[in-house]
Amino acid sequence: MRPHVDPPDRALNGVLFVDESKSRGYFLAVVAIQPGALSMTRKELNGMRRPGQRRIHFTRESDSSRRQLAGPIARLPVTGIVYVVRGADDKAARTACMRALLTDAVDAGATRIVIERDESVASADRRIIRDHLLAHESSELVYEHMSAHEELLLWVADALAWAHQAGGDWSRRFGPIPADVVRVEPSER
Repeated sequence: MRPHVDPPDRALNGVLFVDESKSRGYFLAVVAIQPGALSMTRKELNGMRRPGQRRIHFTRESDSSRRQLAGPIARLPVTGIVYVVRGADDKAARTACMRALLTDAVDAGATRIVIERDESVASADRRIIRDHLLAHESSELVYEHMSAHEELLLWVADALAWAHQAGGDWSRRFGPIPADVVRVEPSER
C-alpha cells in the first residue's frame, strides 16, 4: 500500500532536488528539471546571489529579498511536489515523505535524486532509499547528498519548501512553479 494519498498530477522525471522545512509541520520539497536545462538554470541561480553570498537560503533572507527572488525563481524551468506531514515527529515524517517521493520518482522514471546534506539523517536516508530500490527492483535511480553551496538547484527546493510552510502570499508567489502538494500519512513501520 502506498504511504500517501492524492498522488501528484505531474511526473517527477529528470533530475530531482530535495530539501525540507520543519516549521508548522514537515515539508519535503522536490524540484524536477530536465538534464538539458541544468547548466542554464544553475547560471541563472548563480546570478541571483548577492556578492559574497555562498548560497541562497530562504530562512535567512529578509522578506524584501524573498520577494525579489521569488519571481525569478518561479520562472525557472522546473516542476515540483511538496510532500507534507502534520502531527508527527520529524523522523517519522521524513521517512514517510522519502518513501512517497521514491515511489513517485521510480514510477516516473527519474534518473537522479540530489538531497540536501544533513548528516543527522543521511544514514537513515541511505537505508530508506536502498530498501525502497531493492523492494521495487529498481537500480536505475542514482542518488546523492550534497550541500546547497555545491548544488545550486537545491536553493529552489529550499525556496519551495519555505514558501509552502509559510503559506499565504508566499506560496502564491511561487505559483508559476507547477507544484503539487501531497499529504502524506506517516507509516507504522
